[in-house]
Amino acid sequence: MASFKGRSMMGVSGMRKHRTQLMESDGMAAGKSWLAAKVALAGLAMGAVMAVSGGAFATQSQPGKPDFSGMWLGSEIGQGPATVNGHKSTSWPHPAPLTEAGKKALANFNIKTDDPPERCLPWGFPRDVVFNFYPMQLFQTKKELLMLFEYEPIPRRIYLDGRDFPTDLPPQWFGYSIGHWDGDTLVVETKNIRGDNILTTSGLPQSAKMHVTERFTLLDGGKTLEVKVKAVDPVYYTKPLELTVYWGRSNVEQHEFVCVEGLDEQVNVPKSAQDDSIAKDLK
Repeated sequence: MASFKGRSMMGVSGMRKHRTQLMESDGMAAGKSWLAAKVALAGLAMGAVMAVSGGAFATQSQPGKPDFSGMWLGSEIGQGPATVNGHKSTSWPHPAPLTEAGKKALANFNIKTDDPPERCLPWGFPRDVVFNFYPMQLFQTKKELLMLFEYEPIPRRIYLDGRDFPTDLPPQWFGYSIGHWDGDTLVVETKNIRGDNILTTSGLPQSAKMHVTERFTLLDGGKTLEVKVKAVDPVYYTKPLELTVYWGRSNVEQHEFVCVEGLDEQVNVPKSAQDDSIAKDLK
């Protein structure tokens, strides 16, 4: 049975404590109305999964192609780049190849006002895929790959039906993602990403002109998910940024995570559970 200790509802300060421990190897309507909104969004995310899967949690990938469906775990808090099944994740290059505009944006960064999760807003893309240390569940069909993150109330969709990028869509937290197969590797192109996201907690910026390419590959007989990420942002970087992250299949279960701005401690968690670290919970 999966343990739920130490990973349930937490306030901003509690989340900040654990995120600061991680530091991403590179070292943002408070109260009831916002809580209600988060719960409603979580319900919409679950509805999306039900719609994609035909009312049941059954998946059907393209014949002859890998199926990424399942629960996955990535980084462990405080451990730096995660080693998963013997594969060690890498980080964004340091120092980053910043343009003059990038240097100015980094110098002006204030974590309390410029980091979306500090206000219970989404981590956004690509940070959610690269540094999210909470469970991630994937649901794959012939037409799309749906990514559900325990911390995020909204799903990320990767369309596999051959469509083109829309021309009239406003920027989104996860951008707009289209995938195609290169052998057994799923190649995902993402545009339309919000320019007020950041790449790291230390404040590496990203603009609305960022274009991200991911390569999803199953390793170790399907036990390991390798994601190679390449980000091109001519506004803030003089050359592409690249890293590789690994996720391992897990039997851990996702459960409620409610971020309430202004809350200083976890909610509805037994005292004994609050004393346990998230890192222990994920082992």
